[in-house]
Amino acid sequence: MTDILPLSRRGLLSHAGLAVTGLAAAATIGLPAAATAAGPASKPPVPRAQVPGVYRIPVGDSVITAIADGYGTLPLAAVTGATRPEADALGRAAFVPPGDLPIDFNAYLIETPKRRILVDTGGGTALGAGAGKLNRNLAAAGIDPKSIDVLLITHLHLDHIGGMLTAAGAPAFPNAELLVHAKERAYWTDDAMRTRAPADFRGAFDAARAALNAYARRTTLLERDGQEVVSGVTIMELPGHTPGHVGVRVASGARQHLIWGDIIHVPHLQFAQPAWGVVFDVDGALAVKTRKAMLDMAAADGLDVSGMHLVFPGPGHVVRSGNAYAFAPARWQYDI
Repeated sequence: MTDILPLSRRGLLSHAGLAVTGLAAAATIGLPAAATAAGPASKPPVPRAQVPGVYRIPVGDSVITAIADGYGTLPLAAVTGATRPEADALGRAAFVPPGDLPIDFNAYLIETPKRRILVDTGGGTALGAGAGKLNRNLAAAGIDPKSIDVLLITHLHLDHIGGMLTAAGAPAFPNAELLVHAKERAYWTDDAMRTRAPADFRGAFDAARAALNAYARRTTLLERDGQEVVSGVTIMELPGHTPGHVGVRVASGARQHLIWGDIIHVPHLQFAQPAWGVVFDVDGALAVKTRKAMLDMAAADGLDVSGMHLVFPGPGHVVRSGNAYAFAPARWQYDI
């Protein structure tokens, strides 16, 4: 039988002293003489950047990887229907600092057993220093742009297509087939629509046309709700924000996940106030109707969802509370 030493205050302090002495001696092993004699060696600078923004979401045999393009801000005036007192109250409840509204820019890579599908490309260099991180984060995920088979664009706003082209105007994903809804292409290539747009918004039409033209030889138009992109990946028509705005549903086995595009732009406001839109909505009334229907369905069915402007990485569930909603972010998944 092993003897157990009787403990006393003096004995405990004696043993503790030996332990501390041993730790102190061990701590100096391997340090340069200057460091032990003159104090600790100089420390590296305090980090001022996050590690790469990548997060993987398993869906049966497929994997969705959230890719952060970065962030920006919106003035409250960009949120239609919002009042300053109510917006400030919702901001305080969500611990969002007062001032301009934060907005995330996300893209999603779907990897099925046979294809790689990139859903949207972020804003490129057009949205300020906070954005344009797609390529860096794709590299961090081990993804070569040349390996992308399909480029599926939810809609042709600049914060979704800014990464489609290189600085020289060439396709950034040279082997990818472009998929975009027929109604979306028709809207952005309509000269009458461009003429009627405010002067400071016509550049958005030009950017959309440049992106479409660069991929013109390998473009497939999407035309119906539920259309299959590849096995297990289908689109969901979500009109209003733009005429051909779509979501992307990924299903494999018993699992499914919906990437809903721009159903929500400012999460801490629009879940609580789904009737609030954004000035970028082409048809504001239809966008509100689509958002409410989508939130209803997501809450009722317990859908796993992600979105381009949800707080990165995006996955979670919609919870209904009376006439309002809330978002429950998914727990971090360590194993996929």
